[in-house]
Amino acid sequence: MIYSLINNHLNELIEAKEKNIGAECFERISPRLRNKISFIQNPMDLSSQAWNVILKSQKLLDFVNQNNEINVNVINRLVAANRNIEEIEKAIESPNLNEIDDVVDKTISEHRQSYYYGSYRRENNLDVLLDVVLYSIDNGFTPDEIVIVVKSIVDLYSNRKGEQYEELGKYRIDYLSFIQFPYAQELYDSVGHFKDQQGNFKFFQSIYDATDKEDFKKLYKPLKKALKESKQEEQLKEMFQSILMKPNAIDWLLQLCPSSKDIFLEREVRTLANTDSKEKNAYAIIYGEDSSQYRIFTSIEGSELAFLRTFIKNCIMKKKKAFIRLVSENLDTYRFIGDSNILFNERFLNILNLNTLNIDNLKSVAKMYDEEMLCKIREDVPLTFKEFEYLYQQKTKIDMEVFYELMDLSVDKRLRACRELPSLKSLLDTFDHDRLVQKVVNFVRVKPIKKWLKDNNIHIKDATDIQRLFVILAPEKFEKFLGEIQTGTDIEFIIKNEPILKYTDTLDQAKAIYITEDEDSQFMIKDIGLSKTFIKDNQSSIVSFLERGLTHVYRTLHENRNLTKDQLKNLRLITKAELANKLEEIKFVDEDFDLEIGLKISDKSKSEWKDNRSFKNNGFTIQETYDYETTIRIGENPVRSCLSWDGGSYSRCLLSHFDTNKKILVARDPKDRVSARASLRLTKGSENYIELLQKKSKYKKLGFKDIDGEEQAIEETQTEVKEDLVLFLERCYTSLDGSQAQMVRKQFIKLAQKKANELGAKLVIADNYNYDIPYDSNLVRKNYFVFISYSKNGYQYLDSLTGQASESTEGRYRRADVYVQEDVE
Repeated sequence: MIYSLINNHLNELIEAKEKNIGAECFERISPRLRNKISFIQNPMDLSSQAWNVILKSQKLLDFVNQNNEINVNVINRLVAANRNIEEIEKAIESPNLNEIDDVVDKTISEHRQSYYYGSYRRENNLDVLLDVVLYSIDNGFTPDEIVIVVKSIVDLYSNRKGEQYEELGKYRIDYLSFIQFPYAQELYDSVGHFKDQQGNFKFFQSIYDATDKEDFKKLYKPLKKALKESKQEEQLKEMFQSILMKPNAIDWLLQLCPSSKDIFLEREVRTLANTDSKEKNAYAIIYGEDSSQYRIFTSIEGSELAFLRTFIKNCIMKKKKAFIRLVSENLDTYRFIGDSNILFNERFLNILNLNTLNIDNLKSVAKMYDEEMLCKIREDVPLTFKEFEYLYQQKTKIDMEVFYELMDLSVDKRLRACRELPSLKSLLDTFDHDRLVQKVVNFVRVKPIKKWLKDNNIHIKDATDIQRLFVILAPEKFEKFLGEIQTGTDIEFIIKNEPILKYTDTLDQAKAIYITEDEDSQFMIKDIGLSKTFIKDNQSSIVSFLERGLTHVYRTLHENRNLTKDQLKNLRLITKAELANKLEEIKFVDEDFDLEIGLKISDKSKSEWKDNRSFKNNGFTIQETYDYETTIRIGENPVRSCLSWDGGSYSRCLLSHFDTNKKILVARDPKDRVSARASLRLTKGSENYIELLQKKSKYKKLGFKDIDGEEQAIEETQTEVKEDLVLFLERCYTSLDGSQAQMVRKQFIKLAQKKANELGAKLVIADNYNYDIPYDSNLVRKNYFVFISYSKNGYQYLDSLTGQASESTEGRYRRADVYVQEDVE
């Protein structure tokens, strides 16, 4: 049997050789087709791929046997195309195979030289030839027309749309006929258009013929969308064509849709089609000059505002008349809303009825761009704007869930109850989620939380609302220590240290154990040299210090090699004062005002400088501060900077912010997080450079005081040079962006201006605020000399002047481009 197989194979191989099919080619022909090689009467130098196709079809085999005029390469390309055999059988009926192959080959070669190929591959040539041949059979052969067809196919592959074309299947040839329309050659997505706009090709060509290319590009997408949404497509096409017969047709249509992002409303088209008016303003014809729509559309021009026009047109379709009127009366607000605003999000429109909005609501919406926050609000529950605004401001899911659980209450009662509630997120560490929601809901259904706190007489010094709420929700945790609880820190300690409390009789015992077990606390106590009496008297303060992570900050700073011996001493003195709640005593020493700045300061100005001003704006609290935690974390919050206690490149400058003449401006968000900060310095300045007459040594009596030690006598100094007292606002660091960041910077300027006025000082603002200066202010940008004050820390960092300043550079004037307040009385 084996001998028979070998003989058969050798006979087939000999026969193939006689047919001019080499051994290598023969091996690639399918074994089941090799016995058909004997049918070949007209040997040709065809590839094995071609023979594998030809030998499957008697029609193709007859074509090869009977034809000596067709170029072998043409046959190779035709039968090797990635198409079904029936299409190939049809293609060989063309009498123009050689001519078509020449045109295809030449066109593709020219295309290769003048176009970027993208994903087009040479093997695509096979498919192009077959499709063009099939097209010519139905439409005749004209070389110029074939060139257009070839270019259109190759462009699709070059623009990575070849797969879309291939997916047309048997409709590919119809597509090649469609591409002969001149307008079709202007389309980027011609395949998509071909699939979606069957029956509309002649209509689009008529629009193309009646306009120039640029106008057609603007009208094309709005036209396509109008046809897609129309319930009377044929009637709409007739109306468009009738409009084109009118003298002002193109102007009208371009007014309605000046860019491809606009839309046509069917009612607009109908009105224009039926008008005999010679009025050139399409909006006047359609809506009337006294209408809200007319005021809106004639005020919002340009392609970049297409989304604003489209939104109003959608409002017209949905009959949002009250909202349209609101917009027409407040165009300055509407026209500056960005296209990513939630107003244009379908989810927002499902939640809220636009007709219920007023101008204040519109101004609030104009600032809302958080799509992620919008997605957290349930779409199936219609809301008033006050309810929506409340939910939009909530950052945690549990706070929103409580709101939805109270839907049986009236809107006002529900909002009051929820607004009085602090964020519940921190309670999730102690309470089960579902139980917490139900517990809070049950409480507020009885009466608001504020009333619970009042009725239960929960008045604890410095306690936050969330701490006091904890006492109400879990009274059993606090019963044992009610007589000892004095501060919010005590509540926090009980919440977090339940295991320790089980084995102690008093809160003081628990705190002592807590402090003893913490390595960072023990390091700090030993390094500062705190006595047992000090620890006992300030136990709650030390616990709070530990729980806020400040003992770790202290130890990390202490181990920082950048800090000198004197700076480590400063760290001990400042921290000791903080633990004893006496930081203010060592920060605001009367003599140090004059010593640091080198200028005599009035008692009134000193008193004002010690006072911390604050106000609220857009949910943010803007305040000046000098507290220990904000100051020590100035390089960490709201963003990391070179002053960071944890390895910042200029961390040795950090403690200078505890100098008498330095404070910090911060912006806190509704959750009390620092979102922005800027250094605020009380110093002096001059229009001209001043060579200081004082000896610097007199000023180096500066130093932080020990709260347990006696004050040293400090030599008074005199100055013979007249200089201005200056309040210097340095650059702003913020985690915010866009309009929120700018709003905060402007509020910093506002607070600094008020502060400077009360101090009797001249306000100086860093150049970084150049886009935030009020246009009607008396702040003028100029070259100005600012004094680098003396520091108790040895090194300080000036964001908007020199950067790091050392003892060798302090006590001098430095010129800077800044904004300076003029005409201060």
